[in-house]
Amino acid sequence: MPGDTGTEVYMLLLHLVRNEVPADQRVYLHCFSGDEYVLSQWSAAFPNLYLEFTRMVKSFSGPLIRALKAVTANKIVLETDAPYFVGAG
Repeated sequence: MPGDTGTEVYMLLLHLVRNEVPADQRVYLHCFSGDEYVLSQWSAAFPNLYLEFTRMVKSFSGPLIRALKAVTANKIVLETDAPYFVGAG
């Protein structure tokens, strides 16, 4: 939904996964579009958290941009294989 960062869904998923997955497990959040709160909660639960981003970042604003800027470069995975995110031209 426009303007929705998906916080409720991310936090529900974290609640479900936290008790089943070891904290030191490498975790990838595919097509991440959460805010800083989501990022902080997931990072605290899983120190080996990696975030995958698509061209959707072009439409990020406010809270999503702040979360993106808070991610260290070595924890970012860029997705280039999504066929529905074609390049210009």
